[in-house]
Amino acid sequence: MKNNLAAIIGTGFGLRVIYNTLKYLKIFKVKYVFSRKKKYMDIFSNNIDDLLENKFLNFIFIETPPHTHNHYLNLFKNKKLTILCEKPFVTKVNDLKNIKMNLNKYKSKILVNHQLRHHPHILRFKKELKKIGKIKFFEIIYNSNNISEKKNNWWFNRKLGGGHLLAIGPHLLDLLNFFNGDIKNLKKDLRYIRKYNKKIDVAFNLNGFFTNGINFNVRSLCDSKKKNTNLEIVAHGALSILKFENYKRIKILKNQSERCIKLQKLKPYTNFFSNPWRIAQFYYLKKIFNVRTKSNKVNLKQPIKNLELIL
Repeated sequence: MKNNLAAIIGTGFGLRVIYNTLKYLKIFKVKYVFSRKKKYMDIFSNNIDDLLENKFLNFIFIETPPHTHNHYLNLFKNKKLTILCEKPFVTKVNDLKNIKMNLNKYKSKILVNHQLRHHPHILRFKKELKKIGKIKFFEIIYNSNNISEKKNNWWFNRKLGGGHLLAIGPHLLDLLNFFNGDIKNLKKDLRYIRKYNKKIDVAFNLNGFFTNGINFNVRSLCDSKKKNTNLEIVAHGALSILKFENYKRIKILKNQSERCIKLQKLKPYTNFFSNPWRIAQFYYLKKIFNVRTKSNKVNLKQPIKNLELIL
């Protein structure tokens, strides 16, 4: 296994989730965590040139607010690195057009952190899809109450990449890509609230169809009255209906009968990885960095198409 040397840009999600997940994996070394704030650990740097001038780095994680992603992508796009960028990887249509036009010229490999498709329970759901006959319709419902945790920052400014659609929409559209390929058409309906004297979207309803003609509906909100998050996926097939119920079970409904597949608790068995998003992150990073494992990585082509539909 080759030496894997990484740098993380950003001290929010980057330090809280990416750094701790990589530390647990123990298959590479985090050389830098970049922050504009004062350094408070040996690996911290507030000088971006430390990262740009280090010829031994293999991986860069861009974990900053969305409106800064394009800036850091431009800095590292030709450094012959693997870059994992948070979604949305850009927030402006012109930046998206520029990346789409020049993507094949970049020397670095750019990936987007769409981790849910790597969760083993999601992989099991996809495997079961093959058994329900010709698929007619997909439905995804994702609800949470994380609006209560949001501070008065960029999240409440759509121009800076804030709002629920840009926060969760790319993840759910990527799941649709994973199950059934490219999306051709999308219509969106957003619900807004005012908080911190700002208007921001907290719920969305997406209707569309894939290039193969199959229709879908995606609904999500972040101001649910229930505290726990909930993910449901339903695939309507010619032979049966397949339901994914919040990482707990998969149900197969056929001719008024029901069969249930119980989904087991996954390693690592620690409190940090009790969140299914963190479990998915663990398996995604493991696949990216473990050279012995064929990686189910997401390149920029599908994320570009999806952002074109929602920006």
